[in-house]
Amino acid sequence: MGKNQVEAYVVNRLIPHGSSYRISSCPGAGYPDKVLTQTGSMLRMPLELKATSNWNPSDTN
Repeated sequence: MGKNQVEAYVVNRLIPHGSSYRISSCPGAGYPDKVLTQTGSMLRMPLELKATSNWNPSDTN
């Protein structure tokens, strides 16, 4: 399962559990992949989903 498939799987399962939030895609390439928006206040937060089997907490990328 590739990164985009993992991201789609996770986002589709998070959406029903966060009724006060909306996850939407960002246009173009690069950071961020998604935007998490709080529906009441319209507060927008960048959301970057990563899938890796070799997690390195020192990696700043």
